[in-house]
Amino acid sequence: MAPPQDPRRPYKRPAISDQQRRRELALQAQSSRRADAQARARTLASSLITTQAPPAADHHLEDAHEEEVEEEHTVADVAAAASKLRGSEARRWFARQIMLPEWMVDAPPHLSRDWHVFARPAGKRCLVVSSNGMTISRVRNGSILHRFPSALPNGSKRDISGPASSYSILDCIFHEPDETYYIIDMISWRGYSLYDCTAEFRFFWLVLELQEDGKLNTSDDPPVVFGSLNSEFIQKSNLRPGNLLRFAVRDESVKLVDGKMQIGELQFVGKPNRGRTFADSHSKALFQYAARHAPLRIEDLVASIQSSSMELESTDVEMQD
Repeated sequence: MAPPQDPRRPYKRPAISDQQRRRELALQAQSSRRADAQARARTLASSLITTQAPPAADHHLEDAHEEEVEEEHTVADVAAAASKLRGSEARRWFARQIMLPEWMVDAPPHLSRDWHVFARPAGKRCLVVSSNGMTISRVRNGSILHRFPSALPNGSKRDISGPASSYSILDCIFHEPDETYYIIDMISWRGYSLYDCTAEFRFFWLVLELQEDGKLNTSDDPPVVFGSLNSEFIQKSNLRPGNLLRFAVRDESVKLVDGKMQIGELQFVGKPNRGRTFADSHSKALFQYAARHAPLRIEDLVASIQSSSMELESTDVEMQD
């Protein structure tokens, strides 16, 4: 006779990993804090840019709601208090405002449906904020990475557009070899918060704002570039994921500066044969399988050489007979 089934088993929640539990708690906290997301964005932008000029006076309409006026004063007070912090206190405050990402150690449920996977360059994760004619980038521990004028909205004194309180916040990766900020996500743009927008809309907005030339150059010497892949180049070249590309280096663009080679320009040649892609992929897979399961050893090479020499000697003896 089979033992009676536990009536609580159908209602028991399956075990989940610690990382999945942190994801669920983060999503719950995110949905509960959507109301003050706009206020937090203004506070972060105002406090990241510390200027000596007095704040501009805010003129409110007579029919404005009292709650909105109180919210503006609260944001201004917090921003003013944060801007007065110095040294380690300032770094700790800004570090609490920046999200700390973690490596994914297990596959979350509905990975193919609810997640976006992108390639990212190697570099320093940072927040880039432009406001009041200045652009500042801060790394995850809150310290300042760079302070420079840029072509972002209100990112330089020469190109101040819109109201003085307008700001932009970008989630970026700074790649030091080519001195480029690669934009991963857009948090706010021209004072418009994108906290409660979907990921698809934020990616569309990012491409829309950078579609003129695909990049934004700073006014530094040498300039720092905010870049993204040019969509027109992909469409004109009829490129698809998995294609191999061939580039040529022009002779006149190769220069030696302080003993180091610098390449000034690459010329796009075209796409190679499709069979080359499959051949390289299959050979790489076979090489990895052989390296893991049956690696080639020095003894194997020595035995192969010895067998070849023995066959040669036996052939010579047969010829002498």
